[in-house]
Amino acid sequence: RVANRAEEPLTRTADIVGKSCGGEMLLLDAEVPDVEVGDVIALEDTGAYIESLACNFNALPRPGTVLVTGSEAEWIKHPETIDEVYARDIIPANLATDEHPRSAR
Repeated sequence: RVANRAEEPLTRTADIVGKSCGGEMLLLDAEVPDVEVGDVIALEDTGAYIESLACNFNALPRPGTVLVTGSEAEWIKHPETIDEVYARDIIPANLATDEHPRSAR
């Protein structure tokens, strides 16, 4: 579902794919409205393991998770930022430079 265009007519058949080289063919031949950059694609009813198996392959931020109950929707995990993806990384002292100082962690 294109969440921000949920009320628009389905005018196209498209493949919904990921943006890494991991071969993510999420939905093939999906009926969608005209989609534009910035639209939000919602994958409904993904199952119990989809979030627990999410990873930062190719340093891509993980998407957020929204819990939908009836007509109510709320974030239960926010979309990751690039800073959050790299927050766990530590540059060893022997590799640190002025541009990339050693982490204090």
